[in-house]
Amino acid sequence: MFCADNYIVDKKFFAQVKGFFDVNKMMVGLYTRHYALVKHDNSLNRYFSLIGGNDPVSFYLGKNDRLSYQYLDRPLFFDYLIFQNNVPSLGDNGCFYWRDKILKADLDHYYPMDCAVDLINKGHNRFIRLNFLAIWHRTTDGNLLTFLKRRYRYARDLYCDRDDRRWKMVSTTQDYWRLAYFIGCTLTIIPLLLFSIQGFSKVKDWAWFWHPIACWGFLLTYGYLACRNLLKYRSLSQLFSVQRA
Repeated sequence: MFCADNYIVDKKFFAQVKGFFDVNKMMVGLYTRHYALVKHDNSLNRYFSLIGGNDPVSFYLGKNDRLSYQYLDRPLFFDYLIFQNNVPSLGDNGCFYWRDKILKADLDHYYPMDCAVDLINKGHNRFIRLNFLAIWHRTTDGNLLTFLKRRYRYARDLYCDRDDRRWKMVSTTQDYWRLAYFIGCTLTIIPLLLFSIQGFSKVKDWAWFWHPIACWGFLLTYGYLACRNLLKYRSLSQLFSVQRA
């Protein structure tokens, strides 16, 4: 599954993918551990690559589809993962599946993360995560305000106003505690700055310091969306379907 804003930056990647599928018949899918970090990209895109996804809320919930660059030096070439709960947002940003497996998902009510949940619920829950910097996710042109407006429409139309979604960003008690932690960190700011400094000590890129600004932007955006849902649905439950892709 590939979106139009995904780019392959290493042509050896497809050979690696084929090799893993050839010898791992039991796995259902494969994706990469990190996004590629492209130096000439704009700083906001680099920030999203550095944290492993384009939503800091999803990052704090542990549901980004990629890992942060703080874990870049892990020595293993790949991880073998078995998902039960806390499924990350396995979307269309370069996630490979066996064709016969993905056809078992509810494609009449399609969305990439929902397909992953459908397969995991059917027992197809074994994934491989490659330590291979091959996929560049070009998320935005660098304008945070424009991006947040787009995220608001995206979350409203594809999550809050749909009742056929199976993947949930917030569903367990642990998720609620992590969401509260994100809100606390954002309001106090200091933990966000410490995270940026720690990230910068790992990978020398000033894009880490988008973190406090991005967290505040997403908190305000989703907060406004929560108020909208309370007025429209008299409930926050629809908001808790929101995720990043």
